[in-house]
Amino acid sequence: MFSKEDEKKFRSVIEEYSSPWVWIDITTTLGPTSLENYFKSIFSGDFLHHWSPTYPEGYLEIKNERNIVVHWVLGERNEIIAISPQDDVDFDKIDDALASTIIQNSVIRIFSEKY
Repeated sequence: MFSKEDEKKFRSVIEEYSSPWVWIDITTTLGPTSLENYFKSIFSGDFLHHWSPTYPEGYLEIKNERNIVVHWVLGERNEIIAISPQDDVDFDKIDDALASTIIQNSVIRIFSEKY
C-alpha cells in the first residue's frame, strides 16, 4: 500500500487543482485489480482501467468532480512520481502507445522464440 502521506496527496487533488484533469504518475507493487480497488476506496466516481497484458504499465481513468488519470508502472515500491494538472487528456494517443507496446513485445517474443 501507499504511505499515509501519499494517500493524503491523492485525496487532496480534488480541492488542490482547478484544472479539468489531474494526471498522477506512480510506481506500484500492486496488480491492476488491487490498484483499482485501492483507488476505489479513496475516490468515488466512474472508473475505466486500461493496461497492457504484456507490459507492466497502464492507466486508470476516474471521473468524478475532478477527472483523474492515474498512470502506473509496476515497480519495486509504491511511490508517487508526479501529480500535474492537465487541460485535456488524449486517450486515443495513450491507447495507441499501449497497443504499440503490446505489438512490439509480441514481435520481440516471436523472434526470440524462433531465433
